Amino acid sequence: MWFPNSTKSFDSRARAVFLINGCNSTDNTLTPLPSISPQNILPPFNVTIDLTEEGCDSTNGDDDSPPNAVKVENMNCLALLSSSSAGWSDAAPRAHFDPTSLTYELTVNSDLSLNVLATFEYSNPFANDKQSMVVRLSVLKQFMSENRELQLVSTAFEDLMEKGEWKDISTDVTFTENAEEIVQAVMQNKTCGQTAGLASSKAESIDVKLGPVARRGRIKLSFTCREMYHYDAMSVSSDPTDVGQNQVVPLGVFLPWTKLGDAAGNIEITLIVKTPAGSGVLCPTQSHDTYLHLKQQALMKNTALIVVDKLNPDGAFLRTWHCLPPTQCCILLWLEMPVLADDYVDVAAELDKLSTVPITKLGIYSPTPEDAALLKVSMPGAPTPNAQLLRIKVKLPEIGRLPSTKVRSIVNLNFSDASGSTGRRVPNSLPGGVLAKDSLKTVRDCFNLFGERRFLKRLSSIPALLRADVLRKDDIWTDVTYAFDHGPVDTFSLTFLVGDLVDQVFVDNIVAAAQITHNADNQSSNLMKTGLLDTDKHGVLQNVMSKTVGCSVMNYLKRLRMIQSNGGTDFKRTAMKAVDHFNSLQSSIEKLLLDPTIVPLVTSFVDFDTDGGHNGSLFGCFEAVDEMVAKYKVCNGVVYGFGDWLNQDCASKLARRIGSVPALLALHIPEPGQEGLNVLFRRGFSAWLDSLRSIPMKVTISAGSVAYSHGSRGTRHLNAIEVIAARGTKCLRRPMFSSPDVSDVHSTKAVVECLCGGDEVVFLVASRIHDPNTLSTCMTLDIGEDQTSNVELKTFVQQEPLVGCSLAHEWLGVLSTRLPPKTKEVGDLSFNSTVAIPRLLAKMEDDVAFSFNLVSPSGATSYLGRSNTNLDRAPINAAHEPSDPSENLNIRTKSVQYDTWHSFGAPQVLCSSQPLTSQAYTNRSPAIAAFSCRAPTLKAAYLPLGVRSSSRHEAKRQCEGLDASSTVVVESKVKFASPSKILIGSDFLRTHISKQVGDVGATIHFSCNMLTNNVQVLQFSCNCCSQSIPKDARRFHCMFCEDYDECVSCAGSHTRSHPLHVLVDRGDVPVLHTQSNGVLLNQLLGPAAGRVDILPTNSNQSQPLDHALEVCEQRVCFLLASMLQWWPIVNDTYTNGNCPTELDAEISSQIRLVLSMSHESLERIASMCSLAITIVDSLGRIIHQSNSVA
Repeated sequence: MWFPNSTKSFDSRARAVFLINGCNSTDNTLTPLPSISPQNILPPFNVTIDLTEEGCDSTNGDDDSPPNAVKVENMNCLALLSSSSAGWSDAAPRAHFDPTSLTYELTVNSDLSLNVLATFEYSNPFANDKQSMVVRLSVLKQFMSENRELQLVSTAFEDLMEKGEWKDISTDVTFTENAEEIVQAVMQNKTCGQTAGLASSKAESIDVKLGPVARRGRIKLSFTCREMYHYDAMSVSSDPTDVGQNQVVPLGVFLPWTKLGDAAGNIEITLIVKTPAGSGVLCPTQSHDTYLHLKQQALMKNTALIVVDKLNPDGAFLRTWHCLPPTQCCILLWLEMPVLADDYVDVAAELDKLSTVPITKLGIYSPTPEDAALLKVSMPGAPTPNAQLLRIKVKLPEIGRLPSTKVRSIVNLNFSDASGSTGRRVPNSLPGGVLAKDSLKTVRDCFNLFGERRFLKRLSSIPALLRADVLRKDDIWTDVTYAFDHGPVDTFSLTFLVGDLVDQVFVDNIVAAAQITHNADNQSSNLMKTGLLDTDKHGVLQNVMSKTVGCSVMNYLKRLRMIQSNGGTDFKRTAMKAVDHFNSLQSSIEKLLLDPTIVPLVTSFVDFDTDGGHNGSLFGCFEAVDEMVAKYKVCNGVVYGFGDWLNQDCASKLARRIGSVPALLALHIPEPGQEGLNVLFRRGFSAWLDSLRSIPMKVTISAGSVAYSHGSRGTRHLNAIEVIAARGTKCLRRPMFSSPDVSDVHSTKAVVECLCGGDEVVFLVASRIHDPNTLSTCMTLDIGEDQTSNVELKTFVQQEPLVGCSLAHEWLGVLSTRLPPKTKEVGDLSFNSTVAIPRLLAKMEDDVAFSFNLVSPSGATSYLGRSNTNLDRAPINAAHEPSDPSENLNIRTKSVQYDTWHSFGAPQVLCSSQPLTSQAYTNRSPAIAAFSCRAPTLKAAYLPLGVRSSSRHEAKRQCEGLDASSTVVVESKVKFASPSKILIGSDFLRTHISKQVGDVGATIHFSCNMLTNNVQVLQFSCNCCSQSIPKDARRFHCMFCEDYDECVSCAGSHTRSHPLHVLVDRGDVPVLHTQSNGVLLNQLLGPAAGRVDILPTNSNQSQPLDHALEVCEQRVCFLLASMLQWWPIVNDTYTNGNCPTELDAEISSQIRLVLSMSHESLERIASMCSLAITIVDSLGRIIHQSNSVA
């Protein structure tokens, strides 16, 4: 036995989770995720409490997963499912033809967008025969997560020349029909000496064609995803000072794979990931259970999970593997990225800024001269082209003042989770870390105290806000609390005139009185009667209770302190309750108006405290929140989340709907005096100040008109800018276009509503004034009648941040949108229906696509590239054209269950019986949409691994004897030269371990016997009549097909374009072919069936041997390479983890020595076979011994 005696050094729970060092690009060593001792695990939220004793348990919506965990259906998964086919000038086309190498280069940008460059490199197996090759590639479109589609940006082609340099084949955009005709002509032309490439975007796939290629060719596809799935990070520190600083981006890259013993495994894979500065990954030690939680989910159960434990100092990860992994494999980068916009500010400085003059900033993005020349489009009017596409960013003033005739209604909405889980007790910060049960307080107590202090801090700022003229005495202040569990529990409010709290001394007394009466059992009136207070405290309470507003405040605090925990959690019902309560709240506000004819302007702020998530289905939940936000004109808000049952995904999505501040999430509630509590208050208070400065606004944007002469019609006028669409980059609500302003007879002005002070909007315009500097002098931006005219407009020109293809793709994404009838919004875009009519958008789309040489997303155009290669390329006629590879990517399932199937980048998922249509996968969950609808076709062939196609009838009989109810037969899509098939079941990897190793062993023994000329153990059969071919009988073998043989009786049945060679199988001599009688004769009639020439054994003459030998050598090479590159995965998948975690050093050195030998060396073949047989036999013995012990 070649394994040293040792024991396993990793925890059984962590099997198939491996770490890879991200800092060393040359070290492919995989180490199992180490076990974590209990004392090293971060203490959970309820560390000393028995939940069953507390009488509460998690329910649907409460996330009992570890901190910062993710559901696999939400994870950003890159799985570029592809299929390739190839054809040659003479050889038969192959429906499955795999690349020699694959390179995935991923760039994660700071705005959470993702750029992907996928390079497919193909080698011509018939290059030595002077045959040219054409390759067809089909890559299915996919969603990274949810509705985040990976979109094609550009395509490039390369061809390897005779001297070893790569020839770039530049591409131009043309209409798809024209491109297809030109490429076909190049393929069939004998004298043009060109190589051509074509790429087009179809409804479901991206189809590429390249050829004729002499030796090697490359296809480079660039993709982009506008925004990846992310959620706000949870602080796991006992003092959460880092709360709200990071966001989590789980990124998984599924590698192509195949089983051991498959000749297709010798494909080199390179993965490059680049991240922004300051990025890191979740520490596998601190987040041990988080990684295990992901591994235990359905999609990952039968997936080898390789975790990148750290990044290079420059934030990059680079690895190259020289063969495919032997099982489904995912490279996981669980990124932690800093939040771009930090809302943490100095409160005192913010108060000082409130008195400054409000400024509206209008910046015109000026593209580079090269991009500007390409962004000119035709618009109605003369001359043509007469419009420049530009982006204009508007930052509305953060400080707004209303006219004296207007009154503001400031509404603070406090949503407090009163579910049963808030009754759990949490540890106090006691000396020495002692946690006595009687010393613990509940989450509900923490929420009540937290809400009380937040409320008092805002009240104490009212005098300063009055002095800064942000608030006025006539303004109306309202605080309303919605306590909820699975429904509304309690609703209470406080409404008063801001002028009632103008006195700073009185406000300070309110704060002091709240501290005196902090215990909910000690009501202020009782304390005053009992005489338990000293004179100063008694005076404070007497002063507060002497005024109506003071009594109202104390009663509000009393109700707040009385909230108790009970029931489940339902965000939808409490949002609907707030909507229903709006009219009642408005009535109480109107009663305080000094002038009943005035309609108050409502601006609201939301505080949302929770320790869990929405219980039950999310259907309609966030829609109800959106309705509440619109009803109350919410300007900003903050979500506070604490505890180990917190649903981070739900909290993060909720935070984006109510405000611009990331969800402030922490495992532990900070104690008074801790810096973490100070951070939470300051972040929340800063956001609240923003809402006070955010006044609802209606904006009118224009640049006047331009005049031009139109012959006999004289001078005509057109709009200087046409506003096509708007995108809110920092807006709580989507900007909406209303009817245009037609007050000027020579121009129309775009009117945009649903904006607030401080919002940032990017307008996409077509400007008839081409120079951005000239345009800046003409721009006007008016704010609606509810705003003061004392707002300064500052216009300026700045460099366009997007350049080249990125800028063009931004515009194509807008112009390719086809609006349904009576629809103005698509995605995050709002369209100006006055301008964005379909015919005009389509016209501008073509202009941009052709100018930037990019394929339009609608599929109307394609990439076409041609280059003189100066090489003698044989033409490829229609009969040798490869089939459409996209046909191999359709769904054909026999049963709906978890099955293993093989594809480039394909993970193991629940298959679907639905056809591959947009409607089929957009209506399903994101993970299923991304993967299961991209499963390869299940063919009718039934062949287990290692069985040659000429023996398929016997293999089919073997398969028919198995239980069909628990198995599905799948054809491996990853097959470089061998038509190997894998027989698998729903849990085959775990329940048939010994069968797997037996199949691999049989395949390797078969291949080694072939390579060492032990042909007496082989039995060949005829592909026509299925009869066995006796030893010493003539066997007619095709050198071009994968594996085709005919007997003497059936000779000639094969296609005449493929010459057959007569082979004789003898145990004492190599398998050789007959001498050729002439090329033309053999092509027309096939080889002579007469005398067989046999060379002496010691002959040095080069002879083409049976094509199956090449396949056998590739199988053995893949087995050996897998031992070096993927040993921990081989151990886990094939031996159930019964072998040591590290491969024996002696075996490793022997494998490296053998693989480094010359390919022409006979010693290399013998050593490879000997070593391979030793490995598979040792694996079999280990499995047998472990089964015997069990």
